[in-house]
Amino acid sequence: MLNFSLTSVWFIALLIISPIILNNNWKVRKYIYFAICLSVYILTMNFSGTYSFAGPLLAFAAWVIIPYLYVKIFPRLPKFPIIIAIVCAFIWMNQYFLQYLPGLGKIFLPFRLLGLSYILFKQIDFILINTDSQAISKRKFYDFVDYVNYLISFWTVLAGPIQRFDQFVKDFYEERAELSGSLILKSLHRAANGFIKVVVLAPFFSSHAVDLLDLSFGSVGQPALRPLYFILYCILNAVYIYLDFSGYCDVVISFSSLSGFTVPENFDKPYLARNMQEFWNRWHITLSTWIRDFLYQPMFKKLISGIFSSRIEFAQYISLFITFLLAGIWHGTDFNYVVYGVLQGAGVILSTLYVKLLKKKMGNKKYKIFSQKKKVIWAERVVCMLYVSISFGFVGNDIIGRIF
Repeated sequence: MLNFSLTSVWFIALLIISPIILNNNWKVRKYIYFAICLSVYILTMNFSGTYSFAGPLLAFAAWVIIPYLYVKIFPRLPKFPIIIAIVCAFIWMNQYFLQYLPGLGKIFLPFRLLGLSYILFKQIDFILINTDSQAISKRKFYDFVDYVNYLISFWTVLAGPIQRFDQFVKDFYEERAELSGSLILKSLHRAANGFIKVVVLAPFFSSHAVDLLDLSFGSVGQPALRPLYFILYCILNAVYIYLDFSGYCDVVISFSSLSGFTVPENFDKPYLARNMQEFWNRWHITLSTWIRDFLYQPMFKKLISGIFSSRIEFAQYISLFITFLLAGIWHGTDFNYVVYGVLQGAGVILSTLYVKLLKKKMGNKKYKIFSQKKKVIWAERVVCMLYVSISFGFVGNDIIGRIF
């Protein structure tokens, strides 16, 4: 089994080769076939096990094809049954809830495919974008090759950012301007910074975070929580997560710009946010935008048009909480991810209430003056950073199991 990540020689080679090929006067169509072949190879290279490869691969292929056929042939039929179907198939392929189904492991795929989460987001984006009334009236459909290239693009299938279908296809077919020396240097400089984040800085903070996590719970048989060590662990762990994730995005965004197309920005100094609402406008921006457009807003509109028509604020809080709870579960089915989702949802709601209460007490004018004071700004940043760090402490670690 090959290791395929940002530190993999294979992935680095692909990042370097792709701009060279795309800027070498290849026809776009030829490059798309090249990109699809690379992406298929990446998705399936971690195959292992004694089972037949054909059956699971056909199941994955059907999962990929069905949304396209739906949009192409039946765009006027209700979209939510097909979305539910591909989500259920994703749960099966990603082996969610396997630990809760003893004896049924053999019905799952005998291997884990890379990038299924981001492929699912793209499928839903493709369905919703191409089945609204305006899209149906224009009857504008892209080729199946464009659809597949969008779904399994090796640039972002490993860890995002989440791209939108229209922009992705547009970039592929736009005429590419000649690369300038300044753009090349700027892109390579950002890519180098990304590699430093991932290869040098992130492992440093990760190793120290692990040491502090062990110190946080004392010796075996005495799992009493030590708050100071735990908070320090959470802070270092949060720094590690940011460096690792943003470093990957720096590299991908840089090399994609050299290839002539745009991968959206995913971070904007998130740990300088003053509250959780602002934090999610700065952190994993493509995910927060996606869940806002396709989860929060439809849910909120449904609630205010129904039983909560006279309680708009309450509908907002319910929608926010459910949205972030589902986002937490998306990261993993362990109970620690549920706690992570609950903390994120509660944090956004508390941030919203905090601002509303201060404005109500002070008035808009006094609140504006108050909120611009440096002491207030930095106090809010510190509180937000600590809250985010504690919530991130539950990601990938069995904190609940250690406590109880």
